[in-house]
Amino acid sequence: MKILGKNRVNRENRWYVEHFNDQYNRLLVLKESTKGEARQQIEETLEIIANFIFDDEQDEIDILGALEEEYEMSDSIRDFIYLASPIVVGGPIERTRRYISVPRLSDSDFLDIVNGFYKDCTDREIYTLFRANYKRRKKLLSMDRLMEIAPSPQSIFLPYGKKTYIRMKRYGVVEDIFDLVHEYGHSIHFSTNFDMKMYENNYLFVEIVSIFFELLCMEHLISFKEFEDATLDYRKQYYNMTVIKGRNALIEDGILYFWLELRSQKAKNIIGRLNSEYSKYCEGKTIADMLNMNISTMFIYVVGYVIALELLDAYKKDKDKGLYLLKKLMRIDWRLPMEEYYRRILDLGIEPNEHLSDYKNYIMTPKR
Repeated sequence: MKILGKNRVNRENRWYVEHFNDQYNRLLVLKESTKGEARQQIEETLEIIANFIFDDEQDEIDILGALEEEYEMSDSIRDFIYLASPIVVGGPIERTRRYISVPRLSDSDFLDIVNGFYKDCTDREIYTLFRANYKRRKKLLSMDRLMEIAPSPQSIFLPYGKKTYIRMKRYGVVEDIFDLVHEYGHSIHFSTNFDMKMYENNYLFVEIVSIFFELLCMEHLISFKEFEDATLDYRKQYYNMTVIKGRNALIEDGILYFWLELRSQKAKNIIGRLNSEYSKYCEGKTIADMLNMNISTMFIYVVGYVIALELLDAYKKDKDKGLYLLKKLMRIDWRLPMEEYYRRILDLGIEPNEHLSDYKNYIMTPKR
């Protein structure tokens, strides 16, 4: 999910702005005559839209200033960095390096696959939540093959009316299906439980539910002959991308500690020394390259993955129990401190990385 500002209005996000401008003005008027929970939802929706449309670009800052910002961003999640260690230590999976084609799908056929997944692989409650947004897809979903800019898929949830706007580009690959399943996962999660506090307290956990649906959809699509090979390969690729994100997070954590030590010593040539240290792990790369990767933001996908795998394991053993745990997790109070939110996940019997090696062996096993 992204929140973009007015100075970044271009072909990538103009569709959002066109939809949000009118809503913003209507809600400003409606707020004056509304009370209670509805008024709070309107105010939250106005805040989200305002951030998206009206926020200016941040001023450029130097590398030392950027390091300060990245350290502050990482501070709240530093106690959870260890969650990346098992998947990084285990290393990536060897996979094919060739393009595996899938059938050319019309938008209608593409959407039918996504709808069919949620219908066949979830339960009535979750499917109803999915359908609530899916039925409004003509207004809430934009899929484009011709965008000059190719953004990552993104979704923006508006509390008033429980609407999730989704924007993505279709490339004609199997990943398209998982991308849309992922974004609808956010819609399901936030329609069940949304609070603005999650952006402050618990953004570390916002990807768990949507990644679970992605992983489950991979299991589902393997049963279709026309998608089997591409899905088997993409499942390995997805694992490997998570390994890379986890490795980057661990490296950055060490670099930031080194920077903190240099700063406290008032050392000279800090940037040069940081570049030298970073190049030990990423040859030919500099601290500027590290900062441009948004590693602290990418880490949430590592956390989401290692927790979602445990939900998938529970689901494969007992579908009803797996979905029960998923719904309990979806309802954890976003207003809780991060440590307490994580404790609630553990209290459900979900232990991150517990079945990671089993899953890795499973997806490495050649198909029979």
